[in-house]
Amino acid sequence: MIRTSTSRSASTIAALAAALLCGLPSSLQAHSSESGIDPGAVALRLVGQEPSELKVDPRLLERELCNALPPTHLAGGIVVQGDGGGSGLRRFEVRVLRHSHLGPEIPVSLEPVGLALVGAAPFPTSCGLWDYRVELDPGLTQPISEIVLAENPLIARTGTSRGILKLGAVLRLTSTGGGLTRSIPFPIELNLAASWALAPSGSEMAKGESNLKLFARGEGDAWSPSPRCVAEVSRGGRLCLEPALPAVAEGA
Repeated sequence: MIRTSTSRSASTIAALAAALLCGLPSSLQAHSSESGIDPGAVALRLVGQEPSELKVDPRLLERELCNALPPTHLAGGIVVQGDGGGSGLRRFEVRVLRHSHLGPEIPVSLEPVGLALVGAAPFPTSCGLWDYRVELDPGLTQPISEIVLAENPLIARTGTSRGILKLGAVLRLTSTGGGLTRSIPFPIELNLAASWALAPSGSEMAKGESNLKLFARGEGDAWSPSPRCVAEVSRGGRLCLEPALPAVAEGA
């Protein structure tokens, strides 16, 4: 009799659990991982209060855009911002490629899957003004970056990251007057010295989303954004980043 009652109770609990899971919105899934970092999307966005700038050689742009020999004293950069939903491009997003178990130091493989950085103002040249944006180059196989997450010995499931995040990007420029377009290879290498946290076990997550939150910090059973400006190490400049919802959570 006892075994029969236990079996029926277990069946009842299983049925209730299945009903609860089926009741979640189709765009969400119960995230119950406790053992480590799950594969999936990690979305980022630029911090609006902090200027993000990527260095560029204006002499190169003069040659490419205007076919002109520029003055040797030119120097500068391009100021970028989020796409604001108007460019139709996928926002800054990377993908965790495989599951990683927790430990003092956790290796994580990241692949870029989206980038949408739009110029804050047209770039001036001797042949006019040019609008610009930076996006992933669709003609390139994106590099896989290996980063390391160091776990905080005092607070589980949070810590600091280190490593170089590489993006095979392209700078696209369009003249404001004549509609001319140019594309210039524009690889980006970010020094990913930031903080990270994991979403609490059992959190509702978008389908295809990783439980890893970059540029975040853990606070007990929760996490919160921890924005930071990180350096671009190959050409100079910086991007100021914070967590964002992945495209799959927005119906993109």
